[in-house]
Amino acid sequence: QNVNNKDMISMLFKEQEKNGELTDYDIRSEFWIIYAAGQETTAVMLSMALYELCRNPQFLKGLSDDYHNIYKKCDKLTTEVIQKMDFTEAFLKETLRLYPLVPSLFMREALSD
Repeated sequence: QNVNNKDMISMLFKEQEKNGELTDYDIRSEFWIIYAAGQETTAVMLSMALYELCRNPQFLKGLSDDYHNIYKKCDKLTTEVIQKMDFTEAFLKETLRLYPLVPSLFMREALSD
């Protein structure tokens, strides 16, 4: 295998070629972990954030303030810019707290109280 890509799976294949410690099974397992972890999580989180905005329109002012006072004054979006958007970060974290993504992938039910 001649792998020159920089994606995660290609990197795992390179590692396998280099030292042989990873088996094909290991690489398949890593792929499924990555796939399951990213399965529509962004879309679900953004949908729930929009739902919360509809239920609580007063939060739109804080998000708008972050946009106009921080993001709009920058040439490009960077990690530093995002870290300055405190209200947006708090809003998204609260959305994730109210609607956690992982439990929706693996629904469980208590067998007893």
